[in-house]
Amino acid sequence: MKPSEIIKADAERNGLDFKPLMMHLHQQMQLHQVVILHTNKSVLTITKIPQKDGSVALHLYSFDSPITLINSLAYFFQQIKQIPHISVLYGDTTNQNLLALLGKIGLQVEQSDLPSYTWMARI
Repeated sequence: MKPSEIIKADAERNGLDFKPLMMHLHQQMQLHQVVILHTNKSVLTITKIPQKDGSVALHLYSFDSPITLINSLAYFFQQIKQIPHISVLYGDTTNQNLLALLGKIGLQVEQSDLPSYTWMARI
């Protein structure tokens, strides 16, 4: 699947309108505020958090099986470690299975110190 197909399918599954979402992502990419990574049937957006230097917000769009998702998350984490100046990751999910998978790839997930996010991890 192409990244746009994954994002569209995920948006539809969650009852979101795909077009405004893609327009927003496109604008953010042009402003160099977001990076999009893709592997298997997963897409990860990495967005700068302006008020916190070295911090980024992550959003996962995925149709991977659980086994493949572990590999996708490991790939994403390896890519993130290569991006200079990133020290803290933030996300917004209460999905305990996803949080457990993050732990399996080496991220120590903890409660977020920002109200807009449910978890954070230092790298």
